[in-house]
Amino acid sequence: SQSDGTYLQPSVIDSTMAEKINTFDPSKPESVLTYFLASKIRGDSDWEEVVPTLSQRGARLRIGLQAYKEENWQFIKAQLLDKENINANSCWIGVSLTINIADEGEQESGEDEFTLKRFGSEWLIVEVPK
Repeated sequence: SQSDGTYLQPSVIDSTMAEKINTFDPSKPESVLTYFLASKIRGDSDWEEVVPTLSQRGARLRIGLQAYKEENWQFIKAQLLDKENINANSCWIGVSLTINIADEGEQESGEDEFTLKRFGSEWLIVEVPK
């Protein structure tokens, strides 16, 4: 697997920036993930546009999304770090995340990976960190 290297000028997506992100390019995994993260930061359900439909979601994606809901994750800010192609139709994107887990009452920051897969000409998120 080859790395595409780190993003040179990744923007930090915070609540102000997230308000402005209302479209995405389905042919670009970075754009798809940025849209997902902005939606999670806003706290709306637009992120559902960039994950497979309910019946098509794999176990790991379902478990991850369920954890966000049950543990009441609040996404505070995010930044894309780097991308690694697994093959022509899938990739990992590393992200720096700051979240607030309401149930634990604490804010956490760290780096994690999202897995994206191409379905036809569209990229969708198939695995989320949890």
